[in-house]
Amino acid sequence: MNTLSQLLLYTAISLLSIRLLDGLVKNLSRKVSRFQLEAYNTAGIVKWFQHQQLRVYRIVPISILLFISGSLLCLSTTIGFGQHNLNVGIALLVASIINLFVEL
Repeated sequence: MNTLSQLLLYTAISLLSIRLLDGLVKNLSRKVSRFQLEAYNTAGIVKWFQHQQLRVYRIVPISILLFISGSLLCLSTTIGFGQHNLNVGIALLVASIINLFVEL
C-alpha cells in the first residue's frame, strides 16, 4: 500500500471515528440539556443559547484533542519513530480540520 492510499485510509478512519465520537457526545449532551431546558424554559432565547453553547463545547475539545495528537505524531517522526506515525498524524490533522468545517 503506497503512502497516498494509507493517508486516505487513515483520514477516512479518523473522520469516521470523530463523527461517531461527536454523535455520542451530542446524545449525552442532549440528555443533560433536556433537564436543564425544562428548568429554564422561559423563552426560545435560553434554549438557543444553551444549544449554541453545547455545540461549541462539543466541537472544541474533540477537534483540539485530535489536532494536538496529530501534531505530536507528526513530531514523533522527526525523532525517528517511522513513516507510519507521520501518515497517521497527517490523517488526524486533516480529519480534525474537516470536522471543524463540517460542524461550523
